[in-house]
Amino acid sequence: MVEEESAWEIGTNQNPRIIEKSKAHSWSKIVGPVPEVEGLYLTSDEASKKNVKITMEDIDGEIVYWKSVVICYVLGSNPPLPVIDGYFRRIWESLGIDKVAQVNRGGFLVRFHSGKNRVKAVEERVQMFDKKSMVVKPWEPDIDVSKEQVDNILVWIRLRGMDIKYWGKAALITIVGMVGKPLKADKATTNKERLAFVRVLVEISLSQKYPTSVLFENEWEKS
Repeated sequence: MVEEESAWEIGTNQNPRIIEKSKAHSWSKIVGPVPEVEGLYLTSDEASKKNVKITMEDIDGEIVYWKSVVICYVLGSNPPLPVIDGYFRRIWESLGIDKVAQVNRGGFLVRFHSGKNRVKAVEERVQMFDKKSMVVKPWEPDIDVSKEQVDNILVWIRLRGMDIKYWGKAALITIVGMVGKPLKADKATTNKERLAFVRVLVEISLSQKYPTSVLFENEWEKS
């Protein structure tokens, strides 16, 4: 919403009734000089128009600027900006962060110094903040960051009672794929150090039903 400031709100200490009656005073004398502040000057020689159309030429510069940005959503949490800023700079220290900004509750933009480093951050995909899933997406020109919805989340699942011969990459991808999109096995599962259960990070849809067990046909055609 565009709001217009009144002369009284701008800072004159005169009585509003006196201003209304005093026709001799110009607005420049009533309001006073415009204070100098840092910012983008929006002056133009073009006349104001009621019907306007934005062209690609108008936004090309901004698209280039935001091309090195990822959108991060911390699910179930809204950490303060200074806290999440420090977190991002720690986990992506080697990628060179330019700035971090909050766009909505639990949603943040992270801009890198280069588009290549943005790609690396997106490819890592798997990030957790304070034991909560964090969704990392590349920014695209057709995304409205104020309305962007999170449809998928990352969760760690445990599969108990699964024979150790199915702990290899190929078998895990096939079996865990019945739950969601497998992303990563934890260290203990990878190194076969804890044999009580398999622990895997999976991307699942918020709208799907979560199974309590999985059934598959083994190499002997038995389930």
